Amino acid sequence: MPGLFRCYSDQTCKKVQLGGIPFVNFGSCPAGNVTFDAVNCECRPDVYTTCGACAQAAHASCVWLEKEYQGQWSFVLNAGGQSIAKELEPTVFEKGRCWSGNGFFGPLGTVTNTSFRTSALSASAQYTITPTNGWYWGQCVVPKAYMAGFTLLLTMGLAVCAVCLCRRLFQRRRTRRDA
Repeated sequence: MPGLFRCYSDQTCKKVQLGGIPFVNFGSCPAGNVTFDAVNCECRPDVYTTCGACAQAAHASCVWLEKEYQGQWSFVLNAGGQSIAKELEPTVFEKGRCWSGNGFFGPLGTVTNTSFRTSALSASAQYTITPTNGWYWGQCVVPKAYMAGFTLLLTMGLAVCAVCLCRRLFQRRRTRRDA
């Protein structure tokens, strides 16, 4: 059965081969270090373990989730005409975490899904992240999208200043030529 999940417990984001009954375990990968896509592997939650390490320009596609965010797994298994659905209790994480996202929309992939089908069964899984105490992007002082808005306004202001300066210089040259 092909690997459906990615584990980022070490320095590489690798596919996880499921062993035995699906969703019972993720091999040697702790369940908290599993993602469905390679996007979250870029944010390396066990490498970037502080806001200062995560929320910086070098990781512009990552945001820092403040502690006490929630994560929840839910599964549906279909076998032999029977369907079993299971939703695990939400887990409240006592430490913050680096997660895929951007400054305008915050954490991306807060709900991720995967599924697979074999001749005998089909299964699907969903992992939901719910930020409760906010998130940071690009720095650790200004929360949520305020930093992205500030960056956008600053960039637009600098662009307007540059246009005005170029226009003034162009008018000076024209005045000198005409005189």
